[in-house]
Amino acid sequence: MCRLTPIRILSLLGIIGVAIMVYFNPTVRSIFGVYRQKRALATAADVNQVALACLELLKSGQSGYIPRDDPRIPPVIRFKKPMAVFIDPPAKVMIEFGGGFEHYGYRLEPASPELKNWKLLFYGEEPDDIHEILRF
Repeated sequence: MCRLTPIRILSLLGIIGVAIMVYFNPTVRSIFGVYRQKRALATAADVNQVALACLELLKSGQSGYIPRDDPRIPPVIRFKKPMAVFIDPPAKVMIEFGGGFEHYGYRLEPASPELKNWKLLFYGEEPDDIHEILRF
């Protein structure tokens, strides 16, 4: 039978204290938030609308960096609160989320050389994070 000696009680309180500090640590919470957001973006039900909005941005004649609060960003994209949108005509739009050590988001690029078919990719920092989520 296990006796609760003062050393064991202090050790248990120390372990509980460390667990509480880790749980409420903003860095730890943000890491879990990033993974949650990545999973939500990669499996979102509105990827068709996101892809069409990216195509509209590409055809709008704009290019370069667009800040996240710019009204030129379509509402379906702005609602997701990206960090930025990058337009590289004639063939690429990137919607970037995250920042610091973790960049991820959507990338629209041609699926064929003649720019008639498109694919929407979800990308991340790691090579295995990149996968196609829609082709149209």
